[in-house]
Amino acid sequence: MLQQQKQIADLAFLAATVHPLVTRIAMPMFFMDEGDPFQTIRPKGIAGMNPVMTIINDRLKPGSWWYGDEWSIFDGYLFWAWWRITGVGFPQDAFPNIIDHAARIIERPSVARAMAHEAANIEILKAEGLYKALK
Repeated sequence: MLQQQKQIADLAFLAATVHPLVTRIAMPMFFMDEGDPFQTIRPKGIAGMNPVMTIINDRLKPGSWWYGDEWSIFDGYLFWAWWRITGVGFPQDAFPNIIDHAARIIERPSVARAMAHEAANIEILKAEGLYKALK
C-alpha cells in the first residue's frame, strides 16, 4: 500500500508541477491574447522548469528508471513531458540523467512504434496543409 501511495504522489507531482510548465513552454499562446507569448510566457516556463528538472535529474541514476530497475508509468509520463519541451527548444544539456532516461525509453519497442506512428501522422497533416510547427 505504501508503494502505491508513493506512486500516486509522484504522478501528482508530474501532473501538478511538471505538466503545467510543459504547457507554458510548448503552448504559450494559450496564456495571452496580445503580444508574443513565445517571447514572454515560454521563457518564464523554461525558468520555472529548470529547477524542477534538476530535482528529477538528481533523482534519476544513469541506466535506471524512476523506481530503480523497474519501468513504471511515471517513466512514461516523464518521457512525454521531456519530449514535449525538448521538441520546442528546452535546453537539455544540464540534465544528462534525463537525456539517458529518454534515450532508453525510445528504445522500447512500444515507444518506437508510437513515435513512428506520430511521425507518419505529422507527415499526413503537413501534406494536407493542416500542420503548423510551433516556434
